[in-house]
Amino acid sequence: MKRKNPILILSVLAVVSLLGLGLLGRTNHRVEKLRKSSLRARIKSISYVDSLKSPSGNDSEPQSLMVKLKPVLSGMDVKTLFQSTGFAEIEPLYDNVYRFQGKDSLVPLNDLMEQLRNNPAVELVEKDVVVRAMEVPNDPYFLYQFYLYNHGQTLNLTDGTVVQPKSGADINVVDAWTFSKGSEEVKIGVLDSGADYNHPDLRNKLDAGFNFVGNNAYPIDDNGHGTAMAGIIGASTNNGQGVAGICWNCRLIPYKVLGADGKGNYSNLVLAIRRAVDEGCKVINMSLGADEPSIILEDALKYAYEKDVVILAATGNEGKGSVCYPARYSSYVLAVAATDENDLHASFSNHGPEVAVAAPGHMIMTTFPNGQYALVTGTSPATAVASGVVGLIRSLKPFLTAEEIFKILKYGSDDVNKALFPGIDIYLGWGRLNANTYVAPIKVE
Repeated sequence: MKRKNPILILSVLAVVSLLGLGLLGRTNHRVEKLRKSSLRARIKSISYVDSLKSPSGNDSEPQSLMVKLKPVLSGMDVKTLFQSTGFAEIEPLYDNVYRFQGKDSLVPLNDLMEQLRNNPAVELVEKDVVVRAMEVPNDPYFLYQFYLYNHGQTLNLTDGTVVQPKSGADINVVDAWTFSKGSEEVKIGVLDSGADYNHPDLRNKLDAGFNFVGNNAYPIDDNGHGTAMAGIIGASTNNGQGVAGICWNCRLIPYKVLGADGKGNYSNLVLAIRRAVDEGCKVINMSLGADEPSIILEDALKYAYEKDVVILAATGNEGKGSVCYPARYSSYVLAVAATDENDLHASFSNHGPEVAVAAPGHMIMTTFPNGQYALVTGTSPATAVASGVVGLIRSLKPFLTAEEIFKILKYGSDDVNKALFPGIDIYLGWGRLNANTYVAPIKVE
């Protein structure tokens, strides 16, 4: 009797332990044996919690404000004007926008907001909202990546569950690689929890980024979410190890906006968006979200869009009819929903009129810190899949504007739920991504 090998599972919907990973045979699609020594050297027990669900507790409440001042004050005037308002710290963000830190103040934040709104020097006051994380080459785990190439292969999970994906429920990227494997000229900004710069499948793909949480030049991943998203977008491919990234040659730039707990705030997200644009990123991945709007955040997204940067963000993982921010800003952002291994709308994927496209988001094989690999689930990995595809498009057709790429993604996607919802709908938008349709030359008979 053949022994089943465990597959490493990381669910972004629940806390799970990471136990092991097997290889799927190329010839007869059976699970091959993997030497224990090579497996256990990379795998250890880990727990992980999805941060794209609604936060709870006091640590999810904003502790600071974003304040836009009227352009009449110098830096010295700002400090003088607000030194007696009760804020622990006043920090310039950009232009005339500041972060007012109220965490150590004895005055409630709402009262401080009211004080500022009544100040004639203040143009706009917003809470600094908490955001949360929202996941045929020779790479040995490639045949577990059914979202890239799905021929109906069997996945044997650690709990004994056998998953049989629907053949063809993938983004058709193997055919797309014939035309585009990405370009080093295309930089993709990954705004997340950082990345593992020493991971064997990432070390040659990551450029210098920035840590906005620690305010330093070291965006090291102390959570795992950012490493997972980076691997989906552009892990080293055809290198004989690990997984295959979607955009083989694109460069990845991690901007750390989420801490070890998978949470961050709008002010750092705004700074990261602007920095990514200014440092030449043509694609920005935001596998994160929050429930409150922000004019300052929207301004940053508009800034990026007007610079022809394609921005993608996750719709959220609560299965509700409300898309998270920043994905809800559909004038500037592509909101990405998730499908499962059967090309159906994933039950956890938030829906709404802002949804533009969908991508596979269930059991997505990717990189994880300390040289490990994991399966992740959520609209986070779905967004990363979409960002990798956009990287392929931007590499092949650098002359396209962000608006034109929006249209290509929408009108070239597969309407996989047309039997129930023909055309655009609130669940999958224009449909599930089809990378080959976007990059293959049009054949004229």
